[in-house]
Amino acid sequence: MKQRKKKRRAFAVTPYFLIWVLLFVVALVFSQTMPNSISAVFLVVISALPFIELIYILTGKTAVRAYLQCDTERAEKKSTVNYSLSVDNRSPLPFPFVEAEFILPDEVRLSCVDHDCVLSLLPFGKYADDRRMVFIYRGYYVIGIKSVYIYDLLKFFRIRISGVNEADVFIVPRRLDLGFGTERGATDAPSARTEAAGYDRSEQTDIKEYAAGDPMKNIHWKLSGKTQSLMVKKFGSETGRSTYVFTDMCARFDTEDMSGNREDINEYCVDAAVEVACSYVTAHLHRDESVNVIFHDCRANFGGANRVNRTCCESLADFEDLFDYFSATPIAPDLPISSLAAGIEDKFGTFVFILSYLTDQVVETLCECSGRAGRTEVIVCEPFAKIYRPDDLKKAYKGYIETLAENGIAVRSVSASEIN
Repeated sequence: MKQRKKKRRAFAVTPYFLIWVLLFVVALVFSQTMPNSISAVFLVVISALPFIELIYILTGKTAVRAYLQCDTERAEKKSTVNYSLSVDNRSPLPFPFVEAEFILPDEVRLSCVDHDCVLSLLPFGKYADDRRMVFIYRGYYVIGIKSVYIYDLLKFFRIRISGVNEADVFIVPRRLDLGFGTERGATDAPSARTEAAGYDRSEQTDIKEYAAGDPMKNIHWKLSGKTQSLMVKKFGSETGRSTYVFTDMCARFDTEDMSGNREDINEYCVDAAVEVACSYVTAHLHRDESVNVIFHDCRANFGGANRVNRTCCESLADFEDLFDYFSATPIAPDLPISSLAAGIEDKFGTFVFILSYLTDQVVETLCECSGRAGRTEVIVCEPFAKIYRPDDLKKAYKGYIETLAENGIAVRSVSASEIN
């Protein structure tokens, strides 16, 4: 986030005032060396000039007003937000030297930054700027008029008009339907045999066909040999089991000029991960599954030094309560992927990693997770749309995905066309 400039002093004497000092010295010398009515009048006029200008600028402080109108405080990403900025002169005096500091989105709309604007207000005149803005990334944005400064006609003094005209606009992720929740087959549904067996974690309750992501240690080898297809044992721990959704909120990509990445690649990838996570969690809560939402959170010291927030959602209402907080999570510094999964080694369920960044180390970490008790899935939000020459990276990602699949991890790629 780019830092905004600090406000200047509410009242200031400008460097142009030195011109008056010089004129006053000239007038004083002139009245002493050539004492006459002209030199006297000149001295009086020069002496009174700062007071006249001061009265003029104080009149402007009461006459000039700044206004902001915004049609919403909350909007979905990529929807239109309408707002209007105006500076009005309600006096018969002109104010040709006015400076306004507007807070507006930057060129790529990653944040709102200061924009300086020089205005000239006629008697009873008005400056108006009506805008329609589409915010392409989630988060809180502050738009409005930070400050307005008025100069007198000779620019001896500068004064800031009172009042703060700013509005907070919260841009939330879109609630996309990406087809999650339909990938499991009928064999995953609890059967009468499962229900009769109870919920003993160690008790085998059912057998189903193997699906990518199922632990290899649960394969029923004897039955697989008879049926000529892989069959997997299901245990009591898998009935009503929880789903753990790990959302990578870290800035993983280099954005230096020579990196080959666009400057907003991290915002794009984290936003994609958030929207995919919302789609996944919502779909599985609709199936009355417990979902644990786990993500990097730098706003508080969650999970110690790695700052990981773990929130269990038992229903859609629980996730709606979490949605705004989750949506506003800022991008975290580059932390290891393993920090997300720390502390869940002994838990049963489905482990789902939603991320955009794949490297040898990341793939190794994910493969280690697949050896734990439970099903492991990886959802890759493809970053290629924000890379100038993505061919090499596409090739590398293809190899990583094949490695994950070979280790029994179910992988789904979410392309730019699915989330744009």
